[in-house]
Amino acid sequence: MLRKKFNRYLLYLREFFITLFDKKYTSSHATKQSILVVRLDSWGDYILCRNFIEGLKKLSQYKNNEFILLGNKSWKEFAELLDSEVYTKFIWVDVKLIVSSSSYRNEILKQLRDIGIHTILHPVHSRQYAVDALIRNIDAEEKIAFKGDTR
Repeated sequence: MLRKKFNRYLLYLREFFITLFDKKYTSSHATKQSILVVRLDSWGDYILCRNFIEGLKKLSQYKNNEFILLGNKSWKEFAELLDSEVYTKFIWVDVKLIVSSSSYRNEILKQLRDIGIHTILHPVHSRQYAVDALIRNIDAEEKIAFKGDTR
């Protein structure tokens, strides 16, 4: 019990330092209503989410929006083959490097800043601390996520 609490404390502390020392990039231009969909989990979870995003894109208020996927590079070929009509742009991330390398995180943040993100959608129930810290450092007008089971 004490070990679990200690490990949880270490995760919170790690997230704090990631957020503290990572650069926060402000978007210089969100010209189009761009929606960044963040899916950095496994490909099975991505498959379950595909119908939701396709349905969202068909709604009248989102028809003219640009959908951008920030995805796990382990299922890159699969997503590009099946969802090139859903997403206008794909940004692929090595999840292990997001956790371990601040220079890699800053590179991804800079890339997102250059695109200009209006809305971030993170449709994940069991969120990861490192991914939450990355999203926290992306400048967007709106951020949507589940409360989930992450504490």
